[in-house]
Amino acid sequence: MVIAPALISHIELFHEFPGYTRYLRRLSEFARVITFDKRGQGLSDAMDGVPTLEERVDDINAVMDAVGSKKAAIFGFPEGSTMAFLLAATHPSRVSHIITFGGYAKACGTTDYPHMPSEDVRRANLMEWVDDWGRGGGVALKVLAPEIAEDETMRKTFARIERYTNTPQAMKKYFEVNFGIDVLKALPLVKTPTLVLQREDDIQVTMAAGRHLTETIQNSRYVDAGTGGHGYFAGNISTSINAIREFLTGEQSAETSDNRILSTVLFTDIVNSTNKLQALGDDVWRDLLDRHDELSKEMIALNRGRYINSTGDGILATFDGPGRGVECALQLSERLGSIGLPIRAGLHTGEVELRGNNISGSAVHIAARIEDLANEGDVFVSRTVSDLMVGNVDIRLEVKGIHTLKGVQGEWEILRAVW
Repeated sequence: MVIAPALISHIELFHEFPGYTRYLRRLSEFARVITFDKRGQGLSDAMDGVPTLEERVDDINAVMDAVGSKKAAIFGFPEGSTMAFLLAATHPSRVSHIITFGGYAKACGTTDYPHMPSEDVRRANLMEWVDDWGRGGGVALKVLAPEIAEDETMRKTFARIERYTNTPQAMKKYFEVNFGIDVLKALPLVKTPTLVLQREDDIQVTMAAGRHLTETIQNSRYVDAGTGGHGYFAGNISTSINAIREFLTGEQSAETSDNRILSTVLFTDIVNSTNKLQALGDDVWRDLLDRHDELSKEMIALNRGRYINSTGDGILATFDGPGRGVECALQLSERLGSIGLPIRAGLHTGEVELRGNNISGSAVHIAARIEDLANEGDVFVSRTVSDLMVGNVDIRLEVKGIHTLKGVQGEWEILRAVW
């Protein structure tokens, strides 16, 4: 399955966005999933101007050639749907299936195509996005993932993705070209089996646009993908994953019981807790620990992490993005230090096994050993965490040398995270 990207793409930083990695992992249970950055965006080379729709279709062919994929299902979101239609109409031997999410045949509504907002409305909405580009005002998130659009951390994360994807002026040029997208005449030529997925609360692309596709493409069917906004990786993802699995494989049950996942593990520990207990007494110390636990749970939730348990004078938590885990650790260090509870922290990203409300695995052990190396106020991370934070401009990582970790094979490069 090749995912034809939407307006913006960044194949590394999008994994910082809630749900994206989980969605791709669910797809990879039954398909080889291929993602790429469009010309001029993300990790692709910068370019002058904007590629035509024809060139974007050529790029899908080039990506498939590069990875040895002779024939694939094309997942188009939503601009990517038009690429999928053109590829299927011009090179039908290369496309086994088409899946569209929030897809359309024409970018702007007209008298003969009333299924999308008019160009004036689309222009006003998208130019508002350009004005907010990289600033974290949440304009795009209100469309893509409305349930987290008011979360400051998520706004900050998506603003970073925007900045590293493209410049505001480059995106403005992209929008201007995209306003002219029109593949209406190509739809009757599409004979490829097509699944049309559409969200009822998508304010960017109407359900009518999706239904029009199924009325025009011969071998197609429509599935209501529930709620969650415009982004396929936001909100309710099970409905669309289940529909895609059945469409491609004939299997109806898409839920899995796999309990091993990639996660960023955080351990914290109050420095000199025994001495503080003796100096303050049991009652005062208990009150401070209660405050410690409250603040920890609050900051973990804010950073969309999962509080696992208390370690007595510290916490164990997990995050689906290393950047959020490190930010949480730095925030905890500041907040807890301000109330007289200085901490040290260690983080590592690796595979963990979910065991009810707890976790286990080597990643947990490694994070604990990294935390053992830290001193008061330190947030230490493994090189794995550092490598996965490529593009994060808000956190600086200082190399602290090569270390051996008790009970862990090999040598480990450790870095210190600072604002």
